[in-house]
Parts: sequence; structure tokens; C-alpha cells
Amino acid sequence: MFTTAKIYVTDLAAYNSGTLHGIWIDNLLDLTEVEERIATMLSKSPIKGAEEYAIHDYEGFGNIDIGEFFSIERVHNIARFIFENDEYGHLILSYCNEDIEEANRMLTDCFLGQYDSVENYAQEMLADSLQLPANLSYYFDWERYARDLEMGGDIQTIEYENSVLIFTS
Repeated sequence: MFTTAKIYVTDLAAYNSGTLHGIWIDNLLDLTEVEERIATMLSKSPIKGAEEYAIHDYEGFGNIDIGEFFSIERVHNIARFIFENDEYGHLILSYCNEDIEEANRMLTDCFLGQYDSVENYAQEMLADSLQLPANLSYYFDWERYARDLEMGGDIQTIEYENSVLIFTS
């Protein structure tokens, strides 16, 4: 799903003097390469001695907001996480307030799967663990049980398209 994560880096000296001078950079390149491209862009500034830059645009980061003055290393790490975790990366990272360690923990230790609804997860989980006969499951209030799982903190959910991602707490 995510094949690129680009940032538009602007030369602040030129920008502050009314000139737009910047470059789009694929942030999935090696971090050193990204930093070198920024340094090259600044060295070609129409303003002598330009040293400062800002991120003025970005694409390929899903629902993550990239701040104007985020460090290049931080943006690079966010881009790598999203790329490596494809369709769920940006959702989980956003849910974890861009804390990559927490997002990794959720994916590796807590991810239970993608379900049509929390009720479907609850039904599958409880039916499997209790081995309920199919005819008894009709008497169970799956919606209420699912709500209790969420409200009680047993699970965390992230809405995704027409489904929900389920995580243990």
C-alpha cells in the first residue's frame, strides 16, 4: 500500500527572503542520503550561508501529521515504520502518538487480528475458548460482551476501513 514517503524540505533563508527553494526527498532512502540531499539543497541556496530548513509538505505518511520542524531522523523512522508495516503502520503509529517503540510493541505483542466488528471478535474468541455449541451462542448478547471487553480495558481497537483492528491491553 505505502510505496513512498516523501518530504518537501525548504531552505528557510530563501523562504524568509521571499524565494521558494527546496527539494522533494524520498524519505525511504538511507538516512545519510536524505541528510546529504538536504545539505546539497542548502549549498545551492540563493542566499549565501543558508543553514536552516523546514519540512513544508509531505506525502505517503497516511494519517500521520509531520511537523515543520520534526528532526529528519524522526521523520525517517516514521517513514520506515509505516513502510515496513504497510497498511496498518500509519494507523497504529497514530494511535500511539508516533511512539515507534509502543507501536512496535502493539504489533508484535498485542495484535489479535482484523475483524469485521468487535462483536465478531468477541464471538470468535469466547466461542473458541468455551467451545459453545452453535445453538447456545444465539442466547448470548455478543454486542454487550464486546462493549464490556472494550470498556473494561481488555482490548483496544482501531477502526480500519470497514473493519476493526483488535489488540490486547
